[in-house]
Parts: sequence; structure tokens; C-alpha cells
Amino acid sequence: MHNIGGLVGASEGSVVTNSHATGDVSGDNDIGGLIGVARDSNITNSHATGDVSGDEYVGGLVGLAEDNTTITDSYATGDVSGDGNYVGGLIGGAGDSAITDSYAEGNVSVSEGTHYNTGGLIGHINNSIVTKSYATGDVLGYAGVGGLIGNMYNNATVTDSYATGDVSVDNWAGGGLVGYAHIDITITNTYSSGVASGTNSVGALIGYAATTTVTSSYAEGDADNDLISSINNTTITNSSIKTAAELKAGVPTSATATDPIYVGWDEDIWDFGSTTTYPVFD
Repeated sequence: MHNIGGLVGASEGSVVTNSHATGDVSGDNDIGGLIGVARDSNITNSHATGDVSGDEYVGGLVGLAEDNTTITDSYATGDVSGDGNYVGGLIGGAGDSAITDSYAEGNVSVSEGTHYNTGGLIGHINNSIVTKSYATGDVLGYAGVGGLIGNMYNNATVTDSYATGDVSVDNWAGGGLVGYAHIDITITNTYSSGVASGTNSVGALIGYAATTTVTSSYAEGDADNDLISSINNTTITNSSIKTAAELKAGVPTSATATDPIYVGWDEDIWDFGSTTTYPVFD
């Protein structure tokens, strides 16, 4: 069974606002807690709370979002499980789409086997933008596994976003924020605080980055951790491993500070709280 959602199976050129679904959802491909597949649609101020399971393109809110779909001020709280590729806490896969002010809280996992692109927020994004969004659930996958996004591909951007869940990768390319980033990728003003574990190309922030620009981004860890495990043709600026205490240090510093952090982050977007809390959105 395909195109199954807790509210709508398939949305084409539609507007979904102030809507929600609470039941568990299961099927094969294009399975979402709210919408199975969304094309050229606007989803705003909507949420899903049920657990979601399927094979490919499985998401807590939307299974597959593409063709200029926008998702704003929306969230999913259920656990998400898949038996294939493209599995995410909010969205399984996103192409030519924009996700803003949205989050996922559920744990995300795929069954044993050769399955790719698993993320706490989104399994895979292509030519899409994610901003002011976060994920808190733990993520378990085979390859391309990230606390926020499993795989970023082809002119994809993440800015002002974070992930706090632990990440476990069975095979290759796992990161506290992003598992695999390649081909004109931009990652700016981000952090991850969970533990990323695995044996091959596993980084505290990113597992593998190729043709990627990483700016003012941080990951919790110590001297034994790599911020990014493997890089190719990648630029890293004002980014580093930080301890938990340093991530909770408070307001941004300048790039020339002795131990710079949150360089260039907008205090109108971020609430840096106290020295006992991680940054959250204002």
C-alpha cells in the first residue's frame, strides 16, 4: 500500500493549515503521520503524534515532500521505523522543498539490512532548505545516518538548526547532525549534542562531507572525536568540537576570541539561556 497518511494520502497543489492526526500509520512507500506524499503543497501549523512505519519514504509528518512543497511551524512526535531507504522523524525525503520552524521528537530506526538515508528530522534532502528546525530523537540506521538529516545532496542548505539525539550507524557515514553531505552543500549556525557511534566515517557533527561549506557549527565531544570524519573539497570555518559546558556557555563570541563559539549567530533567532542549558529557539 502506497501514499498513506494519517490525514491525507496524497496532496497535489494543496494547502493544509491548522490540521493534525493522532493515529498510528503503516504501509509500504510514501507513508506519513499526516500526509503520505506532498507535491507543490503548503503545510502550515500542523502536526502528527502517532507512530509511523513503512518501507521507503517514511516520515513522522510527511513521507515524501517535493515539487516546491513548504512545511512551516509543524511537528511530529511519534516514533518512525522503516524497512528501506529515506526514513525521517518529520519527513522521509524532501526534494525542491523548504522546511522552516519545524521539529521532530520521535526515535527513528530502520531494520537490519542495506538501507540508506535515515535522519532524526529528514532522511534525505535534495535541492532543499531547512531552517530553524530541530530533532531530539535517537537515530539508528545502516548508512547515511544523522541526528538531523541522513543525507544532504545537490544544493541543499541547513541553517540555524540542531539535533540532540544519539546516532548509531551500522555501516558508514554517521553524524550527530548530518550523516552524508555532498555536492554544493551549505551548513551554517548548527550544533549537535548527542553521541554518534559507529566504525566507519562517523563524526560528531558530520560523517562524510564532499563539496560542502560548514560555518559556525559545533558538536559536543572531546579530543578523541572528529567534528567531521571524512572530507573532500570541503571548507570549514569557525567550527569545532566543544564540551557540554562550552555549548552551554551563553552568548556568541567574536571569531577572534580565545575560544570562539556561536560566531555570527543571531540572538533574535536563538535563546542562549543560562550556563545550564543548550541554545534553543527564541
